[in-house]
Amino acid sequence: MAVKGANEDVASGNSTEGQFLRCWVKLSKELHRRLEAELAPELTESQLNVLDVMLMKNGDWTTSELIEFLETTPAAVTMILDRMEKHGLIARTRDERDRRIVRIAVTTKGKTAWERGVRIREQIAASCLSRLSAHNQRLLVYLLSKAAGVPTTAESGPSPTAVTV
Repeated sequence: MAVKGANEDVASGNSTEGQFLRCWVKLSKELHRRLEAELAPELTESQLNVLDVMLMKNGDWTTSELIEFLETTPAAVTMILDRMEKHGLIARTRDERDRRIVRIAVTTKGKTAWERGVRIREQIAASCLSRLSAHNQRLLVYLLSKAAGVPTTAESGPSPTAVTV
């Protein structure tokens, strides 16, 4: 009897997992929609994610190095970089020692766009979190960090290993 009830919960979406996924999808769509709308026309969410990765270290990158950090295909990375270069967000230059290697660096315009994008992303997150008390905000971050298997900032500093583009 208990198993049948559990199966009914899963089928109806009333299980904990179903409720979590329904909320997660709704929130993700809202964040994506608002971010794309507010970043446009200067930047896309994917371009902001690329700039996040590129600005993790000082210096330039190769496409191969970027692909290690971005969870997407090499073709998608190339397409995003092409658009970013066209809009002046990044610059590509040939390596002086090995002309086969192309170095990619964030331009001043790209850094400015990234700073604006980070502000917008934080404002959107703050708007979503404002629906919760300060205690529940901290609790949500704690629980999500546990579910995602990542340490919170208090446990250790931010250390992104991969970014979805």
